Amino acid sequence: MRGSLLTRWIAVTLAAAAVSGCRAPARNLVLVTMDTTRADRIGCYGYDAHSPNIDRAARAGTVFDRAFTVAPITGPAHASILSGTYPPYHQMHDNGVSVLPDGLVTLAELFRANGYVTAGLVAAYPVKGTFGFGQGFDYFSDRFDASTGNVFVTNLPTVGVNRRPGEVVAREFGAWLDANSGRPFFAWVHFYDPHLPHEAPAHFSELFPCDSYDAEIAYMDDCIGTIMKSVDSKGLGDQTGWVLVGDHGEGLHDHRERLHANLVYETTQRVPLVVRVPGGRAARVAEPVGLADVMPTILDLAGLPAPELQRGISLRPALSGRRLPSRDLYFE
Repeated sequence: MRGSLLTRWIAVTLAAAAVSGCRAPARNLVLVTMDTTRADRIGCYGYDAHSPNIDRAARAGTVFDRAFTVAPITGPAHASILSGTYPPYHQMHDNGVSVLPDGLVTLAELFRANGYVTAGLVAAYPVKGTFGFGQGFDYFSDRFDASTGNVFVTNLPTVGVNRRPGEVVAREFGAWLDANSGRPFFAWVHFYDPHLPHEAPAHFSELFPCDSYDAEIAYMDDCIGTIMKSVDSKGLGDQTGWVLVGDHGEGLHDHRERLHANLVYETTQRVPLVVRVPGGRAARVAEPVGLADVMPTILDLAGLPAPELQRGISLRPALSGRRLPSRDLYFE
């Protein structure tokens, strides 16, 4: 089924290009997903955090003050980010128990079909290629071998998964970009560091000696800065759009929930969402938006059509100050 849908969307894109007399703009897009990241623990959302790189993107871009996940757990949330659909359609409701349906057309598939080189670099087991998250990527990295010292074992619920630290992912992105910066690209970079167990490097732990979660946010922000510098060092900063989004938040003992995945309060549902595009302006958006909006927004920024089956909307109008329509948002 996926092949027939993808073929149809290639045809739609080519037809649109023929009508307009030109192809979609060859713009680079980087999607950064920040696992287990609460909006209210980031500097640009008013918190006294050490998040200079996220905040720098916010100062030059659009901050969505009321962005919400579809589910407070990694796999289903990322499935919605990459497909523009809700859990009842993409059929992922938990980690590690299902695979993205073959009929879904993902962001990476659409970018690759339109001539972009695509890369996905993920930091934890719930978004491994095993569960369908690698579809459409020319390069997909989900290596969590014990020899690199990045396998963590714990008896806490939702925590005992293989992972790797953000600096490893950031370095690998830089190496991939070195080999591919001559072509228009779409890259998805996933950071998992704010998820328990918290083991931030000493420098960041010393910044927040009483709050290991804030230390991991600071460490992740530093890794985001590394991939931004990689793009800038290639002279691509003015040609690259960025979408920084959390997949879900964290309980942090609010409402008597230490972690996430069980309750649907704002602590785990509200996430950061920052969109920065070349030539953009600083703005804040108050209207509620959801993770299913990420896919159509990124496609719109690249000048590509969104699939018929997507349930989100493009947030691009908000980047120029226009109001978004009032609508219901789904979450579970």
